[in-house]
Amino acid sequence: MPWPMVHLTVAHLVQQGRPSPSFVLGNIAPNAVLTRNNVNDQMKWASHLCAVEGVLPRVREIQQFHVSHTKVHLGEEYRQFLLGYAAHLYVDLRWAETVYKGMENLVERIFLYRWYTQFRSFQSLYNRDVTQLEYILMDTHPETKQLLEALESAPAAAMGELVSVEEVDDYRYATLRRLEEPIKPRSLRLMDVERVERFIEETADELSFLLPSWAAASPVPFPLEEVYSES
Repeated sequence: MPWPMVHLTVAHLVQQGRPSPSFVLGNIAPNAVLTRNNVNDQMKWASHLCAVEGVLPRVREIQQFHVSHTKVHLGEEYRQFLLGYAAHLYVDLRWAETVYKGMENLVERIFLYRWYTQFRSFQSLYNRDVTQLEYILMDTHPETKQLLEALESAPAAAMGELVSVEEVDDYRYATLRRLEEPIKPRSLRLMDVERVERFIEETADELSFLLPSWAAASPVPFPLEEVYSES
């Protein structure tokens, strides 16, 4: 699935260029399970609400997750974090259906791919491109500095048994350290940057419609204008 910069760039657009720090942190939080000792695939699927291994939750299931975790006594920062967590799950779902599926279809049509995969798997090709995409997005999006500052300043939070406060904190700082490394972006082999930019814009538009409707369905008061403003 996409790496942090795609999630962060979507978060920037969803909250109209003024994402709250807690919303930004929530947008990478499901992957915090990767910092867990002896992490396995089952733990990652659980943090991403996969009832069946490798099968991402549908939109309705993400909405139900958001509604069931809304707790008024935890305050606005938690609610922003929860919205970000739900947004991450939605971005993963749409990425799998579009960008990732498109890459799979592309390599199946490339004659040399069968020969090439004797030495490298599709997943290694994907990982190379998605890693490079991180630095391409950082170079081309002026909001990167603002997003990384928000990520650093957000109060730590947990999502029940899915990811702990310590895991979210560890993943946040590991992400910041990695993105601060002075690495020169290289060209992509299978991924199309223009297609990714289109994905970011389209998915942000979809979430800009969905998140307020999910907030309105919450069992506690949640003013819709709070979705797009800091507390």
